[in-house]
Amino acid sequence: MSKIAIIGATGRAGRQLLEEALRRGHSVVAIARNTDKL
Repeated sequence: MSKIAIIGATGRAGRQLLEEALRRGHSVVAIARNTDKL
């Protein structure tokens, strides 16, 4: 699968993109100000 970087991964849209990408089996790098929310 693809390698994806998501900027703002803890925001409203970013969280949905993160969950969907992981569900589809992609390798994801999540970029966020507060990593505790990941």
